[in-house]
Amino acid sequence: MMSLPRLKRPAAAQKRIYVAVRIGNPILYEITSGGVTEVSMEELPEEATVVTCDEFDTRIETARTVSHSAATRLAMRTTGERLWVVNRSKDLRAIYGRAPERIKEFGRRTAPGAMVFDILAAKRGLDRRNVIVGLDAGESPRLVVVYGYRGDGEQSPPQFAIEPHDVRLFIDEYARMNEIAPERAPELFSASEFLEAVSRATRYPAEPTLAGIEQSRVYWTIAAVTATAAISIMAYAGWQWRTGRIAEESAAAARAESARLASEVSAMTESNPKGLARAAGLDAERILRLASSVWSPGMSVSVDASAESIVLRVRARELGGSGTAANTTAPSSRTEFGQIRNALERETPADTTRGSLSVERGLNEFIVEYRAESGLGPLGAGAHQ
Repeated sequence: MMSLPRLKRPAAAQKRIYVAVRIGNPILYEITSGGVTEVSMEELPEEATVVTCDEFDTRIETARTVSHSAATRLAMRTTGERLWVVNRSKDLRAIYGRAPERIKEFGRRTAPGAMVFDILAAKRGLDRRNVIVGLDAGESPRLVVVYGYRGDGEQSPPQFAIEPHDVRLFIDEYARMNEIAPERAPELFSASEFLEAVSRATRYPAEPTLAGIEQSRVYWTIAAVTATAAISIMAYAGWQWRTGRIAEESAAAARAESARLASEVSAMTESNPKGLARAAGLDAERILRLASSVWSPGMSVSVDASAESIVLRVRARELGGSGTAANTTAPSSRTEFGQIRNALERETPADTTRGSLSVERGLNEFIVEYRAESGLGPLGAGAHQ
């Protein structure tokens, strides 16, 4: 059995934050604690994060936490478009979406301004009803960007001004045009406060996702797993979804990790991730569909696949401690039993059997196992004719 190379988190590049406003075409401003600088699209550095403050972001309030797939469907029903979605229903009670071509136009990681200002509103304890929030940054130039919340909580499209003669008059006119009746003075935030909120914002995906994880993050791990299967059987350590940590990594970091991992397994088979799956004789797309169908937010899925079978192990989040003897008397009261119940009640995918619940690590980790036949025969014989 082969051990897969351990992936290390790459060192993060210094973050640089840009606001994109729009008059027809996007206008970009770099925001620092010391001021505001207008830049061209060609001047955007590789490590830039672009905060989109324009009408092309969609924001939808939710009454409760929803799954990523439910968030994607809700965005489709609301807009009639297929958007790439960021799901912050758990903490901000909202989901955010943007058309792929509008995300790609900057060529850099992009965060929705609608989310950043939701984070700022939450910081001040605002209930996001009949209030206007905004960024007031720099002196020469001075950039003001405002968002409003109507009485029903709907967020109005943003508006910006450069070197406004009278900020209060600008905001009053914005409120009138968007039918907002503010119940308090506008809440304007400094550049430093804005930058801190951006650090807590989730970036839009840079490519299509599966259950909220960018495809490149799925395929490089699937590739490593299937390469091991090519020499007889899948080793543990293949594929794990850790949604919070993985989703925050940059696209550049994901590409670097993918390239490094490919070099480790290239002696066995092709270095292209999808090519690795084909060379191993496994149906990567089917594995992804099965994993997506049994996964839930806050849980992880590991995949063991061989020429004979596919085994999916769904793990409930470990919240009860390290699993040492001190923790073995009973499951922790902090363990999210709802996750376990959801896993047990979830409909079993077609052609798949579900095993019983098992407990590991001192009653702090709960696992449900699913099995399916790969349909390839011993060692993938006959997979490629």
